[in-house]
Amino acid sequence: MKKVLFLVMLLMAAGLVAFSVQGIRAEAASEFSVAVSSTLADDRYQSENLTDGDASTAWYSQWADEKNPACNEWILLDFGSVKKVEAIHLTPNADRICFPADFTIGWGITGDVWPEIEGFSFRDYPLQGAAEETFAVNTVTRYIRISVTARNQNPDGNYLISLAEISATVRNATAVEIENAVKADAEIERIPVVNDPVIDSEASASSSNMPEKDWGVANVNDGLLSTQWCAEWGSGVNEEACEEWVLLTFSSPQYVTGVILESQLADHYGFPKSFVLEWTLDGENFFAVEGASYTDEPVSDTRHVKVFGSPVTATGIRLSITSSYADSGGNYLPQMAEFQAHGREATESEIAAATETFQRLLGETAAPAAEPENAMARYGTWGAVMLAFAVVFLGAAVVLAVYPLIVRKKEEKADEE
Repeated sequence: MKKVLFLVMLLMAAGLVAFSVQGIRAEAASEFSVAVSSTLADDRYQSENLTDGDASTAWYSQWADEKNPACNEWILLDFGSVKKVEAIHLTPNADRICFPADFTIGWGITGDVWPEIEGFSFRDYPLQGAAEETFAVNTVTRYIRISVTARNQNPDGNYLISLAEISATVRNATAVEIENAVKADAEIERIPVVNDPVIDSEASASSSNMPEKDWGVANVNDGLLSTQWCAEWGSGVNEEACEEWVLLTFSSPQYVTGVILESQLADHYGFPKSFVLEWTLDGENFFAVEGASYTDEPVSDTRHVKVFGSPVTATGIRLSITSSYADSGGNYLPQMAEFQAHGREATESEIAAATETFQRLLGETAAPAAEPENAMARYGTWGAVMLAFAVVFLGAAVVLAVYPLIVRKKEEKADEE
């Protein structure tokens, strides 16, 4: 009887342990949210499939530049608060195709930088035969980001990214673990503007290519690297030089600390090569942001952070493009995935100072006033001198012309006497 009771207790304990482990996985799946860089325009392959518990459904990234393995896609897991993330589990889709090829797994407390977790950078990742791929990250973090830079092909030879499920093994972090993680996050070097919020804006452009959904200017501030704006196809496609612009307009004056430009996917096809950033308060007159003129913009990275040495208070920021890089076909069509301004709402004093500067700059560029009618005011001192010289010259000419006549008259009179 004792043996039977012991066996029952052992089975119950084993069942409790199994339930607890499964509970961690199930609870974790319900505790984090998932965001992705892009999603295929097909209701069957949405990102919600990643956490639905059904391995027969899948998520696919957007159909973009699909003949090129290189990409700039990501999957972001947000646990809502700082946790000890022991492992991330990725389940390939039912066909076991399009699993990420090159990728890194990063962490973050504040959600603005993603340092790589040591040892979790992969190139040509070899998909194993297991039902899921487990990555024992053992990191105290709020966010986990999987950054994919290369894709695998599907049977048709197109490059996409796909997963069926994402789950995580997590536990509550201790106070000491949280404190150490926050400290480590604070020590990460950041470019100032990256920390500032993205300013809500409405985008417009000098021109846009068709179709609008693929190349429209609304794509530059939609937060997706897989969508892009492209200037209209015109006669200048064979020339690097151009005159195109993209304008971000704000609903109220904003204190703009900088902008971030992103090229499409992993390439710099059509990315602005030379450009100037300008600011406005009335949407009609624009002035260059101090120090924000760029020539031969380097393309070693797809992300271009432009910090304003002197932030500007503006109702709009314009990117004026004067040349661009060529696309894969050798055509020069300005193209860009993202253009977003960073900063905050301007204060009353900042608005007043900006308005004063704006009015002064307007005055300096305004057309000259109508010229007064009097000669001295119209022509200035030098003009008056020239006028006087002309009068003297004409007077002398008259004297020289009349003098011989006077002499002749005198001689004729003398002869008659």
